[in-house]
Amino acid sequence: MILPNRTSYFSTRAMLTILIFSVGIGQGSVRAEPQTDVISTDTVARYISGMPVEEASLPAALRNLPEFRAQRQFFEKRWAELEPERLGPMRSWAASELSGPREAADTLFYPFGGPDFLHAFTFFPKANRYIHFGLEPAGLMPDLERMNKQETADMLTLIRKSL
Repeated sequence: MILPNRTSYFSTRAMLTILIFSVGIGQGSVRAEPQTDVISTDTVARYISGMPVEEASLPAALRNLPEFRAQRQFFEKRWAELEPERLGPMRSWAASELSGPREAADTLFYPFGGPDFLHAFTFFPKANRYIHFGLEPAGLMPDLERMNKQETADMLTLIRKSL
């Protein structure tokens, strides 16, 4: 999998969630079908990451789902804990121990699959390309338009439990 460089906190969070979802949730757990053009992949990533989504990009029923609010609260709390406990110390260490390679990395080959994207990005945030691979199948993005409220709620709950 080749991933473009994502420089913002929110893009990293969305990408990490997509990767964890596609690797970590069993395909039989939720109905996952090919994504249509109506709800973009970015919107799905933001939604399952508990990030804000543009009102026009999702039906109100999905934006107002109690499980989506729980998703947002869950991720906000976890990211607030992650920064000082793990990411900050990792960035400090990488700045002192990996300064040359960190600045020079154009393509990062990181053979630990998608769920570990966070570490690759934290150590080498300026790479233009990230190449990951893993033994697990990538899976499919959930089709939010075809999933009913209960399936969507179950999917969001499974994501929180898996993390």
